[in-house]
Amino acid sequence: ELTFIGRSNPLFIYLLMICKSYHLEFKTWPISGANKIKLENFERLTLRHFHCLCVFDSTTMASSSFERTPDTIMNLVLNYEASIDGHHATKVIRDNWTVSVWLSVVYVALVFGGIRVMKSRPSYNLRPVLGVWSAILAVFSIAGAARTVPELFSVSSRSFQESVCNPSFFLEPPTSLWALLFTLSKVLELLDTAFLVLKKRPVIFLHWYHHFTVMMYCFYTYGYFVAPGRYFLSLNFFVHAVMY
Repeated sequence: ELTFIGRSNPLFIYLLMICKSYHLEFKTWPISGANKIKLENFERLTLRHFHCLCVFDSTTMASSSFERTPDTIMNLVLNYEASIDGHHATKVIRDNWTVSVWLSVVYVALVFGGIRVMKSRPSYNLRPVLGVWSAILAVFSIAGAARTVPELFSVSSRSFQESVCNPSFFLEPPTSLWALLFTLSKVLELLDTAFLVLKKRPVIFLHWYHHFTVMMYCFYTYGYFVAPGRYFLSLNFFVHAVMY
């Protein structure tokens, strides 16, 4: 619980934004004149309405007004995309992001254990299964890229600072759902390695290291809605759409 007393200046608004993101409870509200902010109004605000501050280092702060301009593509929010509460989803991941660390430990153990077991066994013919798997990932990646790349282009074309400081990508539809699905998909993508092991194909260091580190990175950045993650996430969707 935090208690703030003051007018709704940019810094105070920024603190409001943080508190809303973390579902913190307010005990005191500014009460001076036209700057009074009522709880019922605050609940309807989104990150797009705030005057945000971007911290570049421990001593320097720069401010910029991030106002969303009309965007036909991003204003088209499908029903299932609007059903996700980005604030709640990021909190769940944030509170449990270390699960990705334990998954990584199990993953690495299974990779090297599987390679050892398969040395004395014949390889499996998994071409049909691998074809279906690749098709599923291709469709998912194409859909994800179609919903996230336009947002990245729209925001970055307005302001680079906004693109690396405004975390609305993780908290508001339609991209909030796709950010969550992208994060969770990194667990399923560990199965890519299983196909290599069962087919007795070489599993190089870059492959297995990439898979578990990217999974941990995605869990951490999603949980803390790190704004520059919109670059990594959108471009990763696009690259995987082509690759698969």
